[in-house]
Amino acid sequence: MANSDAQVIWLGYRMLQLYPKQWPGIVELRACYCKRFKPADGVQVETAVYFDEGFPSEAQLGPIPGLCFEPTRSERDAIAARQEEERQQQLLLTGEVDPKEVSADLAKLVHDLATEKAMPRPRTAAEISEELYNRRLDRKAKPPASESAPRSSQRITQEDINRALAERHAKKTA
Repeated sequence: MANSDAQVIWLGYRMLQLYPKQWPGIVELRACYCKRFKPADGVQVETAVYFDEGFPSEAQLGPIPGLCFEPTRSERDAIAARQEEERQQQLLLTGEVDPKEVSADLAKLVHDLATEKAMPRPRTAAEISEELYNRRLDRKAKPPASESAPRSSQRITQEDINRALAERHAKKTA
């Protein structure tokens, strides 16, 4: 999972900061690692413990004592890209997207989806009124199902039930 010993050391200290009392399990360990680094095996997971707000930032937790760890340029770029992606996702979820900030790829995707699916034109008030009027006429012309079929005054007995079950069983086995 890790690309260097320094990353493993960072992960150990960070897990102690995040979970000082109880071990959360291997999935949370991987989620903590994935928040900062790209795993060597490519398996990304999300936290289940810090589901709503995500992991606390390193600024909130404070530095790891005695660890001189400076991420490489590619790691910094990956972290920045991941943070930007998470920020855009959060903006999309809350509906606070500024059209100027939407990436070109996302704008193209939305445009393609909008042009690919033809939406029906909205109905006018006259069309809706006519449909409701016709439904009312249909209801008046046709009696409800309960009125059209006369109810039988015959009671259903256990013999009737047994006969129906036998017929059903015979149909299934045939």
